[in-house]
Amino acid sequence: MKRNQFFIVVLLLALFSLTACGSDKEPAPAESETSAQALTNLNLRQGPGTDYAIAGKLPESAEIAVVGRNEDSSWLYVRTDSGDEVWLINNPELVKVDADSVKALSAVESPPPPYNVNNSEVNKALNEIPFVIHHENSFTCASHGGLNHLLPEVTEGHVLGPLSGDLVYKGNNVLFKRSGNSFVLIREDPVARFEGDKESLSFTEAMKLFEAGEITWTGDFGKPGRGVPGCDPKAP
Repeated sequence: MKRNQFFIVVLLLALFSLTACGSDKEPAPAESETSAQALTNLNLRQGPGTDYAIAGKLPESAEIAVVGRNEDSSWLYVRTDSGDEVWLINNPELVKVDADSVKALSAVESPPPPYNVNNSEVNKALNEIPFVIHHENSFTCASHGGLNHLLPEVTEGHVLGPLSGDLVYKGNNVLFKRSGNSFVLIREDPVARFEGDKESLSFTEAMKLFEAGEITWTGDFGKPGRGVPGCDPKAP
């Protein structure tokens, strides 16, 4: 055998040996994705807390990918099917998720809410004032305590106002309208406009007006006033 042919044979045998050895190795496992399942209908939020605006809905039994968490794992950073990254509360009574998998995820920082949720007027709007849905000639319950506690009946396009009294801004009544995954503030007078000729204000802009005391509620707890029995939990 010529020298060149000998070296070629040795090289081929070496390559065959490496290939054979490599075939015995197990393939690298694919990274598993953590997912959470909603045990009831849930809100998705723009941040880790109910003080953040609603960013979507997660229906009962639906699953969603979990890509992070907040520092104490009380909220999950999740990715929707459309690629949006939002937040979901991590409560075992509301969400089914593997706790160890959540702990292994990186903590994600989020910006502070753009308004002060500890402000008394903001807190009333978010957690206390009972709201009703305005229909053409009637009202039905929308909430038993602020915009954070809506009933399932609230859907796209519904207009909400307090059960008792009115929300007043610069002498005129204002209402909330469900738009997309959040709310906008509108005038009760459909022709009227806000500053800058705006037809509506965003949820964040509305909360800032509550915080500044520029929107006031003229009603009182326990006085329904709109003929919707049982809508105000503080009513006798």
